[in-house]
Amino acid sequence: MTSHLPYHFGIYLVLLVVGFILQFTLSSRDHTLRGHGDWKKFIFFNLIILTILLLFYFAPTSPFWIHGTIALFGFFELISSKTKPLYLILFLPLIVSFAFGYWVIDSNLLATTLLLTAVFDGYSQLTGKLFGRHKLTPSISPNKTIEGFIGGTFVVYLTAFALHSVGYKIVPIFILFLPAFALLGDLGASFIKRKSNIKDFGRLLPGQGGILDRFDSYIATTNWILLFYILTALHHVYIT
Repeated sequence: MTSHLPYHFGIYLVLLVVGFILQFTLSSRDHTLRGHGDWKKFIFFNLIILTILLLFYFAPTSPFWIHGTIALFGFFELISSKTKPLYLILFLPLIVSFAFGYWVIDSNLLATTLLLTAVFDGYSQLTGKLFGRHKLTPSISPNKTIEGFIGGTFVVYLTAFALHSVGYKIVPIFILFLPAFALLGDLGASFIKRKSNIKDFGRLLPGQGGILDRFDSYIATTNWILLFYILTALHHVYIT
């Protein structure tokens, strides 16, 4: 049981309440089936993240099973969704490195990565729907907006500051680039789906699609940590 994980859970609960208020505001504008679908997506998204955070806290071996499960299901989704071979080759190394990320990254840092990635995913969508006017990548993911990216990034930085204020040490450069890698993971998955003529990688998660549809950003940000570790190690070897 690691010492800072209760703070991760508590901070996420606060953000969940704020997110609920924003989602309620959005739903009051939209009483169609699409609005009900957004609620379904919101509820299951947060249940998934809260469950994983609790597992990280109460079950020390859970990263092994969680990362392994995401990687395994992600692999089968790539195969069964008829993803083009080129994109399969490009995506598989990221899934493999993600699967073994728990060997390098401790539970606290994994929880931080999951928390901040989920915050970015959730709040970029909410702020994008509330304030979005300018498309970010219309040819890849038409629903993403510049305002949504800025809003998600701002809440990530605010969350990181809250963790820092309770004594959790965070490397600034890791936080600085995390939203960008979360976005790249999402856009990369969207690009592959668009080029492979598929809507979702799977249908396992209600309102979410498949495992890869839900965890594409987390796979990317976990690989960002691994890349950061490698660069830090190489820099240490170089200067010594």
